[in-house]
Parts: sequence; structure tokens; C-alpha cells
Amino acid sequence: MARDMNHFAFVDLRDRYGITQVVFDNSSGGDEAAKQRYALAASLGREFVVAIEGVVVERSNKNASRATGAVEVAATSVVVLNGAKTPPFKIEDKTDGGEEVLVVVVRVAVRVGVLLSCGG
Repeated sequence: MARDMNHFAFVDLRDRYGITQVVFDNSSGGDEAAKQRYALAASLGREFVVAIEGVVVERSNKNASRATGAVEVAATSVVVLNGAKTPPFKIEDKTDGGEEVLVVVVRVAVRVGVLLSCGG
């Protein structure tokens, strides 16, 4: 799920290192490929599987709460490998799903260890 800031779209990419911000630039003067990357980024869902290539650059506004918060990836290529329906809760250690939702989607909740913290 992208955060659209008019001429920039930001996507949080989760991989084995943590979460890294990816930026898609659609500012004036951008080429057609940049516009297509921007449009694709704006359409991404929260749990889409993507392959992104780009240049790692230092962030102007660093995020100290992330291990990768000092850098971001300026995307030069993006491919959707698999789309996904948006799950009923965030797949994170601290989720926004209540216990009643987690029990229904138990295999995903177990994957992230959420049920253990719910006492289930």
C-alpha cells in the first residue's frame, strides 16, 4: 500500500532485513517509465509480493525507529510477482487485529506469533 504524496509514492518493502522505504518519483520532467512505475506503486496492496530494483540513497529525513531508516531505495524497476487480498489485520508483531479476527485467520496469526501474545 503506497503513500501518495502527489509527485512521490512511498512503499514500505518488508524483507529479511526489516522494512525499507522505496520511493517512486513522478515529479515534472520524469520519463514515461517513471510515470508507469509511479502508477504501479500507487496500486500496490499491503501484502503484494514485488521485485524492486533501484539505487540505495541516504534519506533526508532519517527514521531512527527502523534499522534501515537511514536509507531508502529510489526505484528504477518494479514487477508485481503476486497480488494479494488485503488481510483483515496487519501482519506484524503488534497487530491491529482483535482476538476474534485472529482466531478466524489462525494460520496467518501463528506465522507472526500473534496468538502467543493473546494468550491463545
